[in-house]
Amino acid sequence: MKVDVIMLTFNSASRSYVFKKCLRSIKNNIPIRNFIVVDKFSQDNTIEVISSYFSHVKIIQTNAKRGKAREIGIKNCGTEFIVFVDDDVILCKNWFKKAIGYFKKNKRIGAVVGALTPANGTCGWPHIYLQSKLRGVPMQEIVRRYVLARRGGDTSNLILRKKCVKNIKIPNELFIYEDVWIKEWVEAKKYKFLIVTDPYAIHFRRGVPEAGPYTIKILLKYGYPLGVNLRNYLLWNFITSFSQSLLILLLFKNFKLAKDNFYSHYYNLVSYFFLKNRIKRKTRSVKNYAGES
Repeated sequence: MKVDVIMLTFNSASRSYVFKKCLRSIKNNIPIRNFIVVDKFSQDNTIEVISSYFSHVKIIQTNAKRGKAREIGIKNCGTEFIVFVDDDVILCKNWFKKAIGYFKKNKRIGAVVGALTPANGTCGWPHIYLQSKLRGVPMQEIVRRYVLARRGGDTSNLILRKKCVKNIKIPNELFIYEDVWIKEWVEAKKYKFLIVTDPYAIHFRRGVPEAGPYTIKILLKYGYPLGVNLRNYLLWNFITSFSQSLLILLLFKNFKLAKDNFYSHYYNLVSYFFLKNRIKRKTRSVKNYAGES
């Protein structure tokens, strides 16, 4: 069995500390038919680096936001199963063999994603790192619980049945939380979306999550994260950002990351109170779109 692999890129080669390791882990773990690159007109040698690792590379250049870029990648796949891998993760050993095993056990599974393990010293997740050390629980299990608690998805190391998403329509404006949209689409097709701890991927987080009015606009309009009161969610994140930033300083000695972590949650909270009465909730759900395809 061979599969098409999709990667979204933008000057990915500039993060050389992880990018080549990422490509190597894909080459060593996944039986690839085509490597599909959806590139946002990179100005570095990203395409050349990818081409040095894989012989069958398809380049699609677009300025589309992340959600639409993933849709474009899906529509250019032709295998029964397709795989998304982000450019800042390293797949664990035997990633594909372990992931495909879930589909063999249950035909109603539509997607499997491995929970992330934050790379020590390079991530903005000190609370996860600390919980893992104090509770003796693997970091990917704690991440899995966080994702489940907000009813989210993930596309960092994701394998999908093509028939679950072949006609997927992702709104043009989704530059964030497109993973939730994909998860809900799979579930609207009556398939299961699994978040597992084995296989997993090591995540070299670039910084803090997207913050500010554009992010909050998406949250208000589409209702993400699901299953929580958005105001309370943002307020809790802001309150805990003090301790998180302190942990970043103590554990990783990274003042910039600590400062950015605090201000990202501050801007999100301020943006929420400014926009909460100005953004109209979207009436059409994923199920509406999925039902038409």
